[in-house]
Parts: sequence; structure tokens; C-alpha cells
Amino acid sequence: MSESQLAPPVRATRTPLFEPSEYTSLILSFLRDRPEIVRGRSVCEIGSGNGVIAAQAALLGARRLTVTDVEDLGLEAARDCIASIDTRPDSVEYVQGPVWEPLAGRTFDLILANLPHFPCDALHLPHRLPTWGAGGPDGRAVLYPFIAGLDQHLTRDGVAVFTHNRFIDLDRTQAMIAAAGLRMTTSHDIIVPLPAQKVAALTPGILQRSPDIFRIGEHCFGRVCLAIVSRAPFGALQ
Repeated sequence: MSESQLAPPVRATRTPLFEPSEYTSLILSFLRDRPEIVRGRSVCEIGSGNGVIAAQAALLGARRLTVTDVEDLGLEAARDCIASIDTRPDSVEYVQGPVWEPLAGRTFDLILANLPHFPCDALHLPHRLPTWGAGGPDGRAVLYPFIAGLDQHLTRDGVAVFTHNRFIDLDRTQAMIAAAGLRMTTSHDIIVPLPAQKVAALTPGILQRSPDIFRIGEHCFGRVCLAIVSRAPFGALQ
């Protein structure tokens, strides 16, 4: 893959708010390893934030691109990022609203999401918006409606790829996906360091209950993966 296919950085003035994270990198790695699931497809990124993931999909040949976010600034950053690349899909649409609310009745071949799902009531980090990471006490406040809507918004051969903290009950997500008649696999399992501000906001008890979030000395780490959802076994779609 050529250097020109790398998604560019967001505009410098917005970088502190929307700096890409290790979670962003997981989805970028998945897409760059499997360009065939992007090329010629209709792609939707839910909660784009900085536009990097959507821009990567455009660079890999997405036919139609839909970008959503709840924040005006997120959509502005996504516009800037996508406008800075040479490759253009047949259409690019920017839609504001939570999860599926602005997308009623629409389906997509590829759905991408890096949602706020850290288990805490509120998260106040320097240079981040309040909506950036907090997912409610169990981390699933945004994940629940997202997962519940996948069956309605995936095309027959569609695939959804989203980041998932393993310490917020991955098994529950798997059960919800199966109950909807869909299949789920996981990929790109990594361990990420958790900043002290996030650990301080963590819902009490989670650190003790889950082996997927742990301390080493004064440092805290969490396991993260990608969840891949489809109607048929994912390997059969490639």
C-alpha cells in the first residue's frame, strides 16, 4: 500500500480534541489488511470524531461514505480530514445525531465504530469533549443501541467492525449479537495503558471483577479488541 493511502492527520487546530488513539489504530489496521471489504462498498462510520477512519475507507475505495457524530466539532473535523485526501467516493454525507437516530431505514455494506464505552458516569480529560469516552456505569450506554440496530442497518452481506473493551462484558455483546441472528468474531486483541484520569473515573468494582483490566505497580492497563459482526461467517464474505 502506498504512502498516499495513509489517512492524513486532522487539522492542527482540532488535534487536541480529536487526536487518534490506539482504538483508532485497531480499525485502521483491520481495514488496511482487508481492503476488499471496503472497495466499492457503502460505508458508514458512527461517531467519527476526527474523520480518520472514514478517510481511510475513502482511500481504500469506498463507493459511498456516510459519516455521523453527535458533535458539530466532530463533523467539522471529519470534513477537514476527508477534504484533505485526493480520493473521493461517489458520495460523502455528514449527518449529526446519536447512533442510528439520523439513519432510519438505511443500510450499509460496512459499518465502522469506535464508540465511547469506558465504564464511568462522566469523564473529564484535558483536550477532550465530555462525549469522548464515558459509556455509563457499565460502559454499555452507547453500545446497547448500536448493537441493537445492527440487524436493521446491515445489508445482506454487510459487516460491522467496532472497538470493544473486553472489561465491559464481551460475552454479553456476543449474546446480544447471537440473539439477533448475527455472527460475531473478535480480532486484533491488544492491551492499552489507561491514563490515571480514566482510572480515577472508573465505576467502582470493575477493576476487581474483571481480569481484563489490571494494575502493574502504579500503572493500569485494559484489554481491547475488535468485534466483527456479519450474517454469514466473516471468512466466507472475503
